[in-house]
Amino acid sequence: MQNGHLPNIPSEKEIVDNGADVGEILKLHMQKIEELTLYILQLQKEIEIIKKK
Repeated sequence: MQNGHLPNIPSEKEIVDNGADVGEILKLHMQKIEELTLYILQLQKEIEIIKKK
């Protein structure tokens, strides 16, 4: 995480300076939600493996 915000997500300054395309922001948020969900599922699998040891 660079500059206090997620990669590929516009910073507050960028939005203030250039405005925001709400549809594009929503699409980016949905992509991040999917990435994080997949990451959580992977972590859950790893935790189960560790618990079995």
